[in-house]
Amino acid sequence: MLSKEEVSKLEVDHKRVAHIVGKNGAWEVVLRKPTRAEYKRFRAMAANEMQRADAQETLARSCVVFPPPAAFDALLDDYPAAADACADAMMDLVGLHTDESVKT
Repeated sequence: MLSKEEVSKLEVDHKRVAHIVGKNGAWEVVLRKPTRAEYKRFRAMAANEMQRADAQETLARSCVVFPPPAAFDALLDDYPAAADACADAMMDLVGLHTDESVKT
């Protein structure tokens, strides 16, 4: 498991990150916020019936800062839904979720 200091270092390097840990610490990833272009590509893929199944994994793969890319691919081989499990954290990173108290 990454220490708080290691996650903080990644946050300094990438500005806004999400640290996601699988059940019982089975896996962990750190994602940076996607660029506008990366998020637009995700939205286009999600709207395309032929690409929808790969949209979340493609977005996660483009934003993962820990583990390294080859290790992330191995993680997905072992835990194929890990990219999907990161969806809520990714939506927080892009600003999709809002605070209920500020809605009008």
